[in-house]
Amino acid sequence: MKTLGYCLLVGLLRLLSVLPYPLVARAGSGLGAALYLIPSPRKYVALVNLRLCFPLKTEPERERLARAHFQHVVRSYLERGFQWFGSARAIDRMVEMDSRIDLHDPHAAPTIFMGFHFVGIEVGCMLYSSQLPVAGALHAHVEYARLRARKTSAWKVRREHDRA
Repeated sequence: MKTLGYCLLVGLLRLLSVLPYPLVARAGSGLGAALYLIPSPRKYVALVNLRLCFPLKTEPERERLARAHFQHVVRSYLERGFQWFGSARAIDRMVEMDSRIDLHDPHAAPTIFMGFHFVGIEVGCMLYSSQLPVAGALHAHVEYARLRARKTSAWKVRREHDRA
């Protein structure tokens, strides 16, 4: 059953990749805002974390941060269709990578990209992988779909056995 769910998810992302990007971005933000209105354990955890991390902020300020987070997370999930199935040229036009380290230095130590809840990290890795090899680690079904999509989009990705 899990495999069917992943197949449906990949199919949805493929469908979203052919829609206009601004429409998908707005839909993701809207869906995230709607999901924020529903009481859930994730919402509770987000608000508790914000209260602990930002004790000087008011409750409405923390609510705004949590709502914005939900919007960004859902939007980033829906944007994966463009990232997995879109062209490298389109990603290059949409994304700018700014780094304090020289990512093109062949003698530099390996780099690990980290992002909270992976908001934006996928597209950054997609851009970076259009220039240099990148390896990722996710659930096997998601990894398979992502690797397959990248191969058809001219993305360079290391194979499973190349990982550290």
